[in-house]
Amino acid sequence: MHSYSSPGNSMFCRNFTRPGIIQKKIIAGNTRVARNVNMERLRSGYLFPEISVREARHVEKYPDAKLISLGIGDTTEPLPDIIASSMANYARSLSTAEGYGGYGAEQGNKALRKAIAETFYRDVQIKETEVFVSDGSQCDITRLQLLLGSNVSIAVQDPSFPAYVDSSVIIGQAGDFDDKSRMYGNIEYMKCVPQTGFFFLTWPKLHDLI
Repeated sequence: MHSYSSPGNSMFCRNFTRPGIIQKKIIAGNTRVARNVNMERLRSGYLFPEISVREARHVEKYPDAKLISLGIGDTTEPLPDIIASSMANYARSLSTAEGYGGYGAEQGNKALRKAIAETFYRDVQIKETEVFVSDGSQCDITRLQLLLGSNVSIAVQDPSFPAYVDSSVIIGQAGDFDDKSRMYGNIEYMKCVPQTGFFFLTWPKLHDLI
């Protein structure tokens, strides 16, 4: 005797022919969860790997060239000793019962938020409870797009950090991709080139998010 059930995404077959023994076998499995169709609209590869490939080709072709890479805004100087030593000391403190505290506050380290408020915002009376320490502006801008949803109009600097455009596509803010211009519809690209001093000279039309 067999019985069939389908918990979750898989179908199981239980064999009851031998008393006391239950054999479980996966027959088939699939999922009814639809993938975000906007993922299929992403066209170009991520910018940084492409820059690395082009840089490697250039160095291979011109091995004696003194290359100054401005492609990804990478750092070139070591950390100041006071910062590196403070990070090391804090990491070591996590190995002690006194220094370890589990997950930190979601708004950021309380002592850090207090120091930021007292150092930078004392004159404008910003309190430490009004300071939020995030993991970077890139993530914050992406979260802002998530907060506002897909029914907004946007403008981006061109060139721009690729994640800003990609996030717009994934969320559903962008229109169709144009192969000729390499741009998406529903996004206003503000040209920032040497001729404009790397700043957009014409203010874009009214948008919900720039």
